[in-house]
Amino acid sequence: MKKHPPQREINLFRSLKSVIRCEQASSQCFPRVLMRGTLLDGPGDNFATLNEIPDHNVLLGAEVPEERPARDTCRCDNLVNGRHLETLRQEQLEREMRNLRVQRSPLSFPEGRSNQKTILQVKVTPSAILAHSAFMISNYTDQTVLVTGASSGIGSAFAHALAERGAYLVLVARREDRLHNLAEELRTAHGVIVSVISMDLSSPTVAPDLQRAVLERGLRITSLINNAGFGSFGPFIEQELPRLIDEIAVDVTAPVSLSSVFLPDLLKAGNGFLINLASMAAYTPAPRMAVYAASKAFVLNFTEALWAETRDTGVTVFALSPGATNTEFNAVVGTDDATAGARMRTAGQVVATALKHLERRNPGPSVIDGTGNQAGAAVSKLLNRRAIVTAMNRVTDPQRSK
Repeated sequence: MKKHPPQREINLFRSLKSVIRCEQASSQCFPRVLMRGTLLDGPGDNFATLNEIPDHNVLLGAEVPEERPARDTCRCDNLVNGRHLETLRQEQLEREMRNLRVQRSPLSFPEGRSNQKTILQVKVTPSAILAHSAFMISNYTDQTVLVTGASSGIGSAFAHALAERGAYLVLVARREDRLHNLAEELRTAHGVIVSVISMDLSSPTVAPDLQRAVLERGLRITSLINNAGFGSFGPFIEQELPRLIDEIAVDVTAPVSLSSVFLPDLLKAGNGFLINLASMAAYTPAPRMAVYAASKAFVLNFTEALWAETRDTGVTVFALSPGATNTEFNAVVGTDDATAGARMRTAGQVVATALKHLERRNPGPSVIDGTGNQAGAAVSKLLNRRAIVTAMNRVTDPQRSK
């Protein structure tokens, strides 16, 4: 019996965590591959147009079953502007893939070696490159992303960036009017599906309540961004206990509880991400912001531990640590002293850092936004604890400039 060369795994879409397996170019051994609805049966199929969009759970490179599994039935009460969610999802996938083409072309080998192997390549028109450059890196159109604290700041910037990339969004915050305005803006600009859930993240039952609200809408969360958080500024002894309890609930309890209830869904989907918002404050003690800095240190350590526990599951987990950012943080805190006159980054820059890290080949457990902040974190590791807390005490002292 003629031996075929060993299979060759080729990463066509690296961040899709899928491969196409190619064998010797013959109709006898070339596998039947499902490439987003198009069958490629052998070398004769030199060109195939992606006309059909399969169920989003069918992976690139999967063997074609005799019958496609039935889609989940769309809930009758799950409508967006009078139209079924599944219909809108199908239409968006078709828009995303309209200009995508699959073509097989020969590999080049050194002289004396066989050149009878082929690979599948993707050709994208210039318009598709401009409109869907992120899709070539990560399949955001298959993602249903829940974003907390989405009504402003970094959360809103995440919503804009992910909607531009075709993700389906579930926006969560207390201010329902802002969420609805943002959702309508995203639907109009990007044609994406956006669900809004108004909820107080300081509630002790936020995790089961939010999980129930998601299920009632017939949604399946594949990615989670725990962005919501706030701080307080001033000597610890002067802080009101109810506010500190709420601060811990939003900054610590909510990320832990939401990760607990939604991580099983993320692992089941196997291709999403979990991003927890830490802070530069996580890397040093912060006098006058003692609870906030300690909360963010917890988030950083908690998330990095999850990163290790979820490796090789297909889910990307990491902590994002912004520094001083032009958001409503100081307004909520009640003073600009909270950022100590630091140079402000924009929320868009923070999100760009996060998505760049997400789209890396092997993302690490955490990422710091901005080279200046990265340098500051590196310097803090060189100092002993006494030196670093003494320095931070001067930095956060409101009388420092007087």
